[in-house]
Amino acid sequence: MSQHQPQFSVTPVAPLPPLLSELELADLLGTTSAWVRSHSRPARPSRTISTKGIAVNGQIGKSMARRRYQQGQLSAVKGSWIARWREDIITSNGEVWRVRRKETIGNLKLYPTKRLAQRELDRRLKEVNAEDYKPRPQATFAEFVERWKESVMKQHKPNSQSSEKSDLNRILVPRFGPMSLKDITAEIVQVFVSSFKGSPKTVRNLICTMRLVWKTAKDWGYISHDPFHGLRFPEPSKGKTYNFTVEESLAIIAAAPVEVVLLAVGRDWNEAGRTCRAEAGRR
Repeated sequence: MSQHQPQFSVTPVAPLPPLLSELELADLLGTTSAWVRSHSRPARPSRTISTKGIAVNGQIGKSMARRRYQQGQLSAVKGSWIARWREDIITSNGEVWRVRRKETIGNLKLYPTKRLAQRELDRRLKEVNAEDYKPRPQATFAEFVERWKESVMKQHKPNSQSSEKSDLNRILVPRFGPMSLKDITAEIVQVFVSSFKGSPKTVRNLICTMRLVWKTAKDWGYISHDPFHGLRFPEPSKGKTYNFTVEESLAIIAAAPVEVVLLAVGRDWNEAGRTCRAEAGRR
C-alpha cells in the first residue's frame, strides 16, 4: 500500500537586501561611525529606580528594586546575631529611598540556633513584608520634638507648655534626642524609668509628656509601635507624713497670702490636665 505524500507549493521569496556596513550606515545617517557603534545595541529598560541613598544607622542606601518578600540576612558576630535587610523610607524632602538596616537581634544565649534567631527576625520584618506596607517618614526624637513644639504644644495652655518644655529640654531630649523614633523600644524606656534618680512622681510626669509626643508621631505615621506597653514605675516611698485635719487646712489657707493659694491651685490644675492628656494619649 502506498502512502499518500502531501504536496507543497513553494513560493519564491525576494532576496533580502544586503546589510549596510558601519561606514555606509554612518554616511546614510550623516554621522560618524563611532556614533553608530555606540547606538548599535538596543537599550534595555531598567528594573530599578536609581537613587543615591542616604546613611541610616551607618548604612548607605542603594537603588530601589522591586519590592519582594524579605527574609533578611543573619550572621553571628562576637556572640550576637546581627540582622540586615532593606527598607523604604520617606526623606525630609518627600522622596522615597531604599536603605539597608542593621540591627542586633540578640545574643547566642538568648537564641542558641539560627532558626530561633530567624523567627525573631521574621517578627521584626512582619511590617515590612505586609501587603499594605508603606514607607514611613524618618526623624530622630529631637527632630520630631521640634516639630511637635511648633504644631501641637502651641495649642496647649501656657502652664502646660511651660512644664512640657521643661521636661523635654532638661531630660527627655538629652536622653533620647539622637535616637531614631523607630529605635526607641519598651526596653529602652523601661531602663530610663528604672535608672531615673528623681522621685517616682517626677518620672511619671516625664513619661506623660513623652506619651503626648509619641501619640502625635503615631498619628502622623512616623511609628506604629508602643514603647510604653507593660511599663513598670517605681513605687512611691512610704515615709512618715502628717495629714492635716479639715479645720487645720482651712486655718492654713486663711492665713496664707492670696498669691500662694492661687499658685497652689494652679499647680494642682496643671497636674490634673497633664494626667488627662496622658490618659487620652494611651487610647
